[in-house]
Order: sequence, then structure tokens, then C-alpha cells
Amino acid sequence: MSQKIAEAAVPQETSPVASILDRLKPENRGSLLRLSVQDHYTEVVTSRGRELVLLRFADALKETAATPGFRVHRSHWVADAHVESLKRGNGRLLILTRDGTEIPVSHSYAEDVRRRFT
Repeated sequence: MSQKIAEAAVPQETSPVASILDRLKPENRGSLLRLSVQDHYTEVVTSRGRELVLLRFADALKETAATPGFRVHRSHWVADAHVESLKRGNGRLLILTRDGTEIPVSHSYAEDVRRRFT
């Protein structure tokens, strides 16, 4: 009996951080390109498609650890490899992605974005 108690007290190994890609339909699993907030959902865009996942943005960001990227706005995260260039539009800094999407950069992230991508 005491042996079972001792075994139960041994901490179990924790599993590695889940990947946001595991939450997607198999046909949408590809290289992670960007995340955006859509109401209570996170829109996940990959090289194979896009999908809305019922997941808080903060939790989704934790699941991007395997993909180098950067949060550029309270509602947007972009993979480093998906950034084409930076541009200015109407006095705002924008990221132009490889698929032509313009992602706004909030003022609080602007300096870090400039350092990282210029």
C-alpha cells in the first residue's frame, strides 16, 4: 500500500507545449503564417488555408513557440518568414506579408518591429 502512495507522489513528466496547428483540420495544417483576433476566436492562417479556432489570443500565442514570429499588435502575430517588408500608410506602420496582406503595427510594438525587420 505504501508503495502505491510513493508512486503517486512522483511528479509526472509534463508534455511539451501544444502546437496551434494541432487544433486545425488536417487539410489546413501547414507552415504557420499569422494569427489574428476575430471576436472570441483566433484566426489561424497557414500555407494551406485559414481556420477560426475558439481560443483566447494569449493562449494561441503560447502555442506558436515552435515558429519564430512576433506579436505586432494586440490583435496580430506574424511569423518572421512571412514578413515581406515594412511600409507606412496614413501615418501608420504596416507589415506587408508575402501573400500581400497588410498587418497594422501598434505604436507600442513599432520600435521592436523596426529593429527586427529592417
